[in-house]
Amino acid sequence: MFKGNQTHVILLRLQASGTRIKISDRGDFIPGTSDRKVTITGTSEAIQAAEAMIMQRVTASQER
Repeated sequence: MFKGNQTHVILLRLQASGTRIKISDRGDFIPGTSDRKVTITGTSEAIQAAEAMIMQRVTASQER
């Protein structure tokens, strides 16, 4: 869904918000899907902000 540079920019923004982001390796999908696992750690406020930012980007990319 996110490609190359887009992913890098998103991760930098999320990390700047005080969260740590871990994305599963390529080919390591959530069972039964083609989706990679994303783990977000940080304060509850930072996690909520990161989730909102990610979902906003996912929605925008699906609308294209």
